[in-house]
Order: sequence, then C-alpha cells, then structure tokens
Amino acid sequence: MLTTADLDKVAYQSFVHSDYEKSADLYRQLTALAPENYDYWLGLARSLSWLGRGQEAEAACVVSIILKPDEPSLYFHRGTFRQQQKNYTGAIEDYKRFLRDSALYDYWVDHAPFELGRCFEALGEYQTSLKWYTHYTIASRPYVAPHIARVKDKIAKLEQNQETNSGSSEPENKSS
Repeated sequence: MLTTADLDKVAYQSFVHSDYEKSADLYRQLTALAPENYDYWLGLARSLSWLGRGQEAEAACVVSIILKPDEPSLYFHRGTFRQQQKNYTGAIEDYKRFLRDSALYDYWVDHAPFELGRCFEALGEYQTSLKWYTHYTIASRPYVAPHIARVKDKIAKLEQNQETNSGSSEPENKSS
C-alpha cells in the first residue's frame, strides 16, 4: 500500500508529465486522506485547471487558502484560475495581494505584474495595463515587448478615435 508521501510523488509526476486526469484523481485521493494539507488541495486545483475546470480549480484553491491564509503563492494561483475564467477583477485583487504579501517568491513576484497587465488589457484599461507591462519589463523580461507594443497601439487608436469624435458638432458655416 502506498503512503501519502508516495501517492504525492506519483500525483506530482503525473502532473509534470501532463497526465492531468490521473494527477487530479490522485490529488483527490490525497485530499480525502489528509484534508488539512493545503499542498494537496493546490495540486488538485492546478490539475483541474489544466483540465479546463476553472471553477473547480478555484474552489480547491480556496480550500488551500482557508487552510493556510498567510501563504502568498496561493493568491497568485487563485489569480491564475480566476483569470482563466475571465474574472479579471478577482484576478487583479489576488495578484495585488500576492505582490503586497510576498517577499521571497522571486519568479512569481516578477511574473505577477505581467499577469496584471494582461488582466487590465482584457478589461480595456490600457493605460493601467501598460504601466504593469512596463513594470514587468523593468524586471528584465524581454518577451513582454510585443504586449507593450500591442497595448501602445490600442492606446493610440483610442486617442485617435477620441480626437475624431471630439471635433466640433456645430455645422460648418458655408457662405455662398
């Protein structure tokens, strides 16, 4: 019989090898065996997310947060699950909380501003999106350049439309 530690290793390896059905099933078993272990709930959430089951993923992540509310990385993950469901406002809250509370998660701290830029872009808040993308670039991530270019283009188009629409509404005075 496998111990929970053995089962956890198999579940993680299944996840790493993209066998998300098996991974989700094993993490479900682990959460039944040790419901107080937030890592198992997070493993279940991540597996469900890859299966396209965002609401279930978010629900499992919420259990993780209830079990360990002071763990900043859980808010990053929930932000990701919310973003996948197009709940950009909720994702923004989670990413900001993560950034506020994080100190040691170098990769995630660098990556969260990029995800914030994507959320604000999806909401049509291009100026705010550009600020977050720019912050991300400062963290030396060169592959964000196409996102910055796209958002700058959207801002330019919006400004052009505003200028076109703000022209005089009075008819021209034509003399004969």
